[in-house]
Amino acid sequence: AAAAGGLPHLAHQLVQVAGGLRGVVEQALLHHRDRARDAAVGGHHDDGDRALGRCRVFAEPFGQFQTVNRFHFPVGQDNVGTFAAEHGKGRFAVAGLTPVEIIQAPVGQAPISGPLLAALEATYKRAEQSILLLNRRGYYPIVIGEEDHLPETCPSCSVSLNLHRDQRLVCHYCGYARPFDGRTASGARARPLGSGTQKLEEYLLGLYPEMRIERLDTDVATRRDVVQDCISRFLAHEIDLLLGTQMIAKGLDAPRVTLVGVLQADHGLYMPDFRAGERTFALLTQVAGRSGRGEFAGRVLFECLNPDNPVLERAAAQDYEAFYRAELPARREAFYPPFCRILRVLVRGKDEGRVIDSIDRVFNALSRVLTAGQATLLGPAPAPIERLHDQYRHHVLLKTTRMGSVRRLLAPVIGDLRRALQTGVHLEVDFDPVDLF
Repeated sequence: AAAAGGLPHLAHQLVQVAGGLRGVVEQALLHHRDRARDAAVGGHHDDGDRALGRCRVFAEPFGQFQTVNRFHFPVGQDNVGTFAAEHGKGRFAVAGLTPVEIIQAPVGQAPISGPLLAALEATYKRAEQSILLLNRRGYYPIVIGEEDHLPETCPSCSVSLNLHRDQRLVCHYCGYARPFDGRTASGARARPLGSGTQKLEEYLLGLYPEMRIERLDTDVATRRDVVQDCISRFLAHEIDLLLGTQMIAKGLDAPRVTLVGVLQADHGLYMPDFRAGERTFALLTQVAGRSGRGEFAGRVLFECLNPDNPVLERAAAQDYEAFYRAELPARREAFYPPFCRILRVLVRGKDEGRVIDSIDRVFNALSRVLTAGQATLLGPAPAPIERLHDQYRHHVLLKTTRMGSVRRLLAPVIGDLRRALQTGVHLEVDFDPVDLF
């Protein structure tokens, strides 16, 4: 908010964006979105130093760094700021990095492996605390038909339904829910698969009834005071094991936590987004940092289906520079940030024919005003989640190194396109989108 309002002249002062996370603050403003990092960069125009947070450095800001200790970061086209980058070493100055092991995930119905269970038991016997991260809500993440092996999907969204403990099939996007009677919507026999946080909680409570176990995800965190109460009790050591989704991965400073386990650690790598590896790396290194923050030595276990994945290996080493060095060549070859900036034009509406007609008009209009040297156009195509909240979604992506001039050129074109939209069709423009779903 301070950055958006314009900071006073603070020469040689430090503006820190916690964690370097671009998606922390996202607000609609004049048809584009400002994020915490970009607001701090763009709103701070003097020559003072800035830091991209001491904990996590993402590939895009990192990719624009020029040297190891001080970096030049292009802001827009004409403004260059100077940055100091910290690689998360501050909190490890005394104890060093917490060791991380990569282990094979269990094959079968058990939601957690034997080695991780043994580590939990040992931690509990030492009267220390543990954190388990499973970034999948519900009881079973997917339900398939036994004959056609197709997942049960939401009638309003092109995503699979999750089976919850109360025997409801739930869409985690629009909130649609219906009772589950063991059959698909067509009446065929159905089979649930996988493990979510509810199943993991139930399984562990059955094994360790004496252990004080608490689950924290958006299904239980319906009010802010629920989250605060849970964290307060965890910090007071009234909880032995805290398990949950990514909401427990960031900012938790509990000195008695000596074990962190991540289940299905490689799940995020298979998302249809060029930042999938970057997001997985960031989440894993964030949660790894929760272990061993006090006087007791810590331990971290990543449980996954593919232990040899190089992203997991670099996350286990907590080696930001190695990740950046490996990620950047692929980004450069495919012409993705930080080697360009992206503008996304998304058209949505309940009438699929009107949506397709409108996105074709968008693509043709952009093609007429942009030259090959100004931008690269991708599409038109259905969005990865083609239907959401009962609306069809199609998009066009524009990649450019000249966003300032392209933006000025497209402003009147976008205005004309909006005015020409058919009833029930909406057009959204997102500069530097956080995701492409």
